[in-house]
Amino acid sequence: MGAGVFLVLLLFATQVLFGLYVTSVVGAVAYDAAKSAAGADAGVDAAGDTAALTQRARDRLGALGPAAAFSWRRDDDRVALTVRIPGPGVLPPFFRRDVVRTVRVRVERVR
Repeated sequence: MGAGVFLVLLLFATQVLFGLYVTSVVGAVAYDAAKSAAGADAGVDAAGDTAALTQRARDRLGALGPAAAFSWRRDDDRVALTVRIPGPGVLPPFFRRDVVRTVRVRVERVR
């Protein structure tokens, strides 16, 4: 009985740590991509730029990259990127939550 409780707690702790790690990685990748898009000089094709940045972000996410969904929003002052990844982990899908991170970065302009 005690060994079973220990294994359940160990599995739960592993799920929590794995979720925290993936959340941190997704946030960092999203920030890097949005910052690169916001720092692009005026006159760069925004659609081509975001496509290249999306592909680079997928590469940085490794095995989670193909399952990631990227949503870009750009206006005059800000670039926003939302990244959604299906819930990773070691527990059955019922116990997982999707990782969703939205990053907003001000557009940098050359003066």
